[in-house]
Amino acid sequence: MTKRHNYENLEIYKRSLAIAVKVMEFIDLVRPYRIAEQISASSVSVPSNIAEGSERNTDKEFKRFLELSSGSASELVFVHNIRQLRYTRQKNNHLQW
Repeated sequence: MTKRHNYENLEIYKRSLAIAVKVMEFIDLVRPYRIAEQISASSVSVPSNIAEGSERNTDKEFKRFLELSSGSASELVFVHNIRQLRYTRQKNNHLQW
């Protein structure tokens, strides 16, 4: 059976996979661990949903998995922004919003 969508040729898949690999390389340095788990899960979810969606039977199903992938990417950006804000506040010794 031939694949409907060859996800391995998609540029978005290649880029999201590269991000997931980089995240996994530094994840042990992230504290608190709950945030590390969320970063890890969302980064792996992006290429995973692209790959899984490519095996679906219709373009509509594939599109749904791309939407899930996009949501995971947004979650990754959000958690990264929180972490950056926390780091900046700690660095500048600001305790209030």
